[in-house]
Amino acid sequence: MRIAAKILLYGLAVLGGVTFVVLLLGVGAAVMTASSTPKTALLEVDLTGGLLEAPDPSALAQFTGSAALTIGEVLASLEAAVLDPDIRGVAVRLGGLPLGMGQAQEVRGALEKFRTSGKPVMAFADDLRGPGTTAAYLLATGTDEFWLQPSGSLGLTGFSLESPFIKGALDKLGVTARMSQRHEFKSATESFTREGFSENARANLDAVLTSLMDQTVQGVSNARKRTSEQVRALIDQGPFLAPEALAAGLVDKLGYRDEWLAALKTRAGVDDRIDAGDYAAELPERSSGKAIAIIYAAGPVQRGQSGDGGLMGGAATISADTLITQIEDAQEDPEVAAIVLRVSSPGGDYVASDAIWRQVGLARAVKPVIASMGDMAASGGYYIAMAADRVVAQPGTLTGSIGVFAGKFVLKDLWTSLGISWEQVSQGRNAGMDSSNRDFTPEQAAQFEHGLDAIYADFAAKAAAGRHMTPEEMDRVARGRVFTGLDAQRVGLIDEVGGLPTAVRLARESAGIAPSEEVRLITYPKAARWARALRKFSGEGIFLGLSLPEPLRQIRALISPPDALRGPDLVVM
Repeated sequence: MRIAAKILLYGLAVLGGVTFVVLLLGVGAAVMTASSTPKTALLEVDLTGGLLEAPDPSALAQFTGSAALTIGEVLASLEAAVLDPDIRGVAVRLGGLPLGMGQAQEVRGALEKFRTSGKPVMAFADDLRGPGTTAAYLLATGTDEFWLQPSGSLGLTGFSLESPFIKGALDKLGVTARMSQRHEFKSATESFTREGFSENARANLDAVLTSLMDQTVQGVSNARKRTSEQVRALIDQGPFLAPEALAAGLVDKLGYRDEWLAALKTRAGVDDRIDAGDYAAELPERSSGKAIAIIYAAGPVQRGQSGDGGLMGGAATISADTLITQIEDAQEDPEVAAIVLRVSSPGGDYVASDAIWRQVGLARAVKPVIASMGDMAASGGYYIAMAADRVVAQPGTLTGSIGVFAGKFVLKDLWTSLGISWEQVSQGRNAGMDSSNRDFTPEQAAQFEHGLDAIYADFAAKAAAGRHMTPEEMDRVARGRVFTGLDAQRVGLIDEVGGLPTAVRLARESAGIAPSEEVRLITYPKAARWARALRKFSGEGIFLGLSLPEPLRQIRALISPPDALRGPDLVVM
C-alpha cells in the first residue's frame, strides 16, 4: 500500500499539481475501493524509525506514510487491541533509530497490559547495537519472546554520556565565551568555559545515570528471572554476539525476520498484519459526550507560531502562540472536561515558557489540567508543566533543571588576528551591549548578572508555588539539577510515576468522570484528514538574544551531542 502512495507522489512531481489532482481523484477512489482492513490480523508496531511525540505535520510524511509512529498511535492501538477479537497478537520491530528511556518504558507498560489478554507479543531486531540500545532492550523484555537475527548483536552495555569541551579551541581562535549560569548544577556553559566537567556537574550526571541503570537492572531482573547482581554482571560483559546473547538468556530465540513472523503467525493463527498507525486511524471516534483534550508539546520552546510543516517538514518545536491557542481552544470547549498536556522538551525560550505557563494556569482555573512528561521535560519543559494540577512522568524521564544560563561569544581577538576591525556608532550607553565584537563593561556585566538572578528567582518562585514548597525547599532541589522521574517524585517535583494512560486517568478523576463512563479524546495538533486517508490507503540553555556568527554556529552544530545524550537546558534564543 505504501508503494501506491509513492507512485502517487511521483505522478505529482511529473505531471504537475492541477493535472495530477484530477487523476488523483480517480486513482484515490480506486485505491479506496480496492483497499480493506484484514478481518483478523497481527498488530504491527514498527519502532525502527523511532517514535514521535506529536504527528509529523509535513505533507510528504503524511502523504507517503513514511512518518514514524507517534506515542499516541502506539498506546491507542495497543489499548484498543486488548479487547478487539480481530487483533490476534502484536509484532514489535526494534533497532534502527534510538528510543528514549521514557518512551521505551511507556510502550513496555502498554505491551505488558496487552499481554494480560493472553494474545502473543513477540519482538524482533536484526541488530540491537548503538545509541538507545539499553532502552530498546528494556522494552523488548516486556514481550513474550524476543528474537535476534543470528548475525546480529546485542549492545547491552549500560549508560554513557560524553560532552565536548571546546574552551581550548576557542582560546586558539581568540574567542571568549562570556557565560554565566544559575546555579552550580546548570552545566551547559561548561562546554565553552571549562576543559572538563565541574564536580557538581559530574555528580549530577552520575546520579542520573545511576538511577537509569537501577531502573534497567530491576526491569531486566524481573523479566528474565535473574538477580540484580546477575543482571549487572551481564551488562558488564556486554556487548554480545547473537549466540552469546542467547546463551546468556538475554534473548529467547535466534532467527531471521521471516522465521520470526512465521512463528508469530502460527501462534496467533493469522496471516495478515495491520500497521499500528493505520489501526489507530481507523478506531471509531465518538462525536458527542464528555471529552479529554490531549495537547502535545514536543521540542524546544520558542516564541511565535509554528507552521504546518510544509512539504518536507522539520524538527519539532513548541511555538508559544500556537500552543497557547490550542490550550485556549480546549479551555473554552464546553465538551472538554479536562486537559492533558503532554510535554517532551529539553527547554527553550524563557519568555515563551512563561507565556505558556500563564495560559496553563488560566486553563487550570476553568478545568483540570494534568501534565504528562515524555523522554524529557526539563528546564523550560518543566516550566510549562509545573502549572498543571498534577504532574506525571516515567521513571526514566529527565526533568527538573530549574535554572538558567546565558552569555555571548566575544570575537574581538579573533577579528584582530584576521586583520578585521569593527567600528560602532550608537546612541545610548548600552546600545551595543549584545554585540559579539566587544566584551561587557563592568556596568553591563552587572546588569547581565542581575538579569540572570531575576529569571532564576522567577522560575524558582513559580515552581515552589506550583509544587507547594517553601522557597528554601525549592532551592534545595533546584539550582539547575536534573532528575530522573523516579528521583523527581522523591523530591516533590512530580506527583506520580506513569505515562499517558495514568495522566488520562487522573484527568478523569479530577473532572469527576466515572470509570465506567466513556469519554472521547481530542488531540492537538491533528494531521489533516486527507493525509490520514492517504496514509490509510498507502500504507538549550538560555541564550539571551545574542546571535552566534555563522562559523561558530556551524562549529557548535558539529560538536553538539545527539538529542538523546544532550543535557536539558532552558534556552532563550
